[in-house]
Amino acid sequence: ENETTNYDWLAPLVVPDTTSSSSSDTTETSLEMIAAQSSIILVLAKPTEAGDMQSVASVEVRLQPTDAKIPFSQPWLDKIERRLARFFPFDDSSPVATNTMAAPSEAKTEVTNKSKSAPLRPYLCNLCVSPLLRSLGIGRALCRIVEAISHKKWEYSHLYLHVDPDNVAAVSLYEKEGFVDVGRRWNASWNGGANEIGYYVKRLGKESK
Repeated sequence: ENETTNYDWLAPLVVPDTTSSSSSDTTETSLEMIAAQSSIILVLAKPTEAGDMQSVASVEVRLQPTDAKIPFSQPWLDKIERRLARFFPFDDSSPVATNTMAAPSEAKTEVTNKSKSAPLRPYLCNLCVSPLLRSLGIGRALCRIVEAISHKKWEYSHLYLHVDPDNVAAVSLYEKEGFVDVGRRWNASWNGGANEIGYYVKRLGKESK
């Protein structure tokens, strides 16, 4: 019998104990390995007249350090950039104000923390819906599926994402779903205009992890 028959592909992910006596470099490497291997892509497809399946919507959820860095599609590039951040200055002179929709307790201004101990948390990315099927609630439904995986299966209480402020439809969707701007940006000196991309978070439940 196939060993994967009864495998739960949405099972909680095992994260190494960061409170152990191992060195910070070893712990960080372990977390990066977990993040690199912790990704689920959900695809909604429909049959075509030719009998094939055509993707009409998709979303990805992965584990990412909460340091506001916009992840690359290749995790090894993230590892290189975080190493570079240890030696090159961040632009801390121009902190970014939070979105006006943020709750008062969260409406503060922050800059990127270069700490090597940023915890891993669920991160929503690559949400896309076919133009012909937009405004039907598909994007909202995919967001809620990701939230359910993050909270009920992985047992985390916060979900993060990045969104371009010029993408009005996406910003509107996320804010209506309860996401608020963290107010933190990855202000690396080489990041170009990436610090203009919003970094949002949503609290998923009372329990914490």
